Amino acid sequence: MPFHQQLHHHAAATPDKPAFIIDGKVRSFAELENRSQLFWAYVASLPGSRKELPILNRVEKVVALDLGNHLLFPELFVGATHGNNVCAVLDPKMLPSQLQDILTRLRPDLIVTETTSTSVADIARRMGFNVETADAFVKPRQGNPPADPKQPPETEDGTFLVNFTSGTTSQPKAYSRSRAAWRASLARGVPLFGLQDAPATVCPGALAHGLALYSLAETLHSGGTFHTVKQWNADLVANALSRGDIDRLVAVPTMVSALAERVSPPSPVFPSIRDVLTAGAKLSSKHVALMRSMFPQARIMEYYGASELGFVSVSTVHPSDPETPIGTVGKAYPGVEISVRRSEQMLGDETAGTIYVKSDLICDGYLWGDDGKAFRVDSSGATVGDIGELKPNGALTVMGREGGMLITGGFNVYVSEVEAVLKNIAEVDEAVVLGVDDAYLGTRLVAILCGGFEGGKGILEEAGKSLPRYKIPRDLYRTSSWPMTTSGKIARGKIAELLQDGQYDSIELTT
Repeated sequence: MPFHQQLHHHAAATPDKPAFIIDGKVRSFAELENRSQLFWAYVASLPGSRKELPILNRVEKVVALDLGNHLLFPELFVGATHGNNVCAVLDPKMLPSQLQDILTRLRPDLIVTETTSTSVADIARRMGFNVETADAFVKPRQGNPPADPKQPPETEDGTFLVNFTSGTTSQPKAYSRSRAAWRASLARGVPLFGLQDAPATVCPGALAHGLALYSLAETLHSGGTFHTVKQWNADLVANALSRGDIDRLVAVPTMVSALAERVSPPSPVFPSIRDVLTAGAKLSSKHVALMRSMFPQARIMEYYGASELGFVSVSTVHPSDPETPIGTVGKAYPGVEISVRRSEQMLGDETAGTIYVKSDLICDGYLWGDDGKAFRVDSSGATVGDIGELKPNGALTVMGREGGMLITGGFNVYVSEVEAVLKNIAEVDEAVVLGVDDAYLGTRLVAILCGGFEGGKGILEEAGKSLPRYKIPRDLYRTSSWPMTTSGKIARGKIAELLQDGQYDSIELTT
């Protein structure tokens, strides 16, 4: 059933059930239905015509939301994607230059911001765009056309969403998704993720990014209650998990680590959580151990995917499962075909190459900024340039992005492999491996670490049990915190800048 019809069904069947809760503020399915319909009617009343932008298929109006995790985001997102309209979800933390470029290219019919003083509001007014604040839609406006919530408008399988690849210094690329791709993904996810009984889900990430936005959609689609916080706060999330009315946690591994710091023994665990789903970074064995201690009754799952590809693979993580051992990212998501290739040649099992995907979940493409490298589609399928290998049983290992390979002393090294080994050392909590210029090796491997260790000699000796010498970092540095992207990932580019500026202390390697 199409997404909006599914929401209409839930509003009729369970009108008073909470649809979403943000910082403790509740909106029911009936309120979601009525408010989103009113917003759709307002958008439909705006002057304008079909957009003539590349990749935007059969689109009437484009609405840009610059709201972060605002209480009204779910209602306005649902309303903005009704009919043949498209919603562009902006990240409020983008640079003003990035936001101005996006608005210039996208030319939205309406921009909704949190306040009148945001960067987007300032830019939109200066450029002459139609801009409103979210609070303007709290109550029905005078002159709004009537909207009948029992008669959702016809929707076509054209574009409904524009989102953006994350980026803090370079210009984010805009990609678009069709309704058909999300319908297929949502339908297949119901049995896979156990959503048949409409579980309550907490996802504390930014709704401008794919993990949290999709989690919101799949929770509402299933008739469950979606919980989040306006700003990431580990204590608030821990309190929510402690109440006993949450069934699922969806988060990136760094958020799981932050939660563990708040509930370290002898603090209580969360026995009511039945599922934990992670993505965005590879789980280490220590991440899994943390989750098992915090969520003793939970099924732990992780998926590998990309903004452009959708879901690629998924696994249920078991302590000693030979089918999907820690280090793999599971087997193909339903309806997805995975291959590993070098040029046009399909490679055999356990041979590293570029990961290609064939599925109906892939995005429609980039609206702009397509250099043919970040996302490529050819006769082999689609790829974002990730390198990996397939096990004989179909389980996939991801080694890193093509650009994440370094050549040191003539040897090829994927930094994600080295980082995985370092992060599995008991004294190391997190590790980032980078390459720096070296007159002899060309590139010298260095690692920035955080954790409860004294010197670095024991760390290198432990790493040497799993890695050949040429893959072992030559220098180690210490940090107590990490710069993060708005999607909750470690900001590697910023770490490289801090390293170059001498902001990290060297770790002694001789003791």
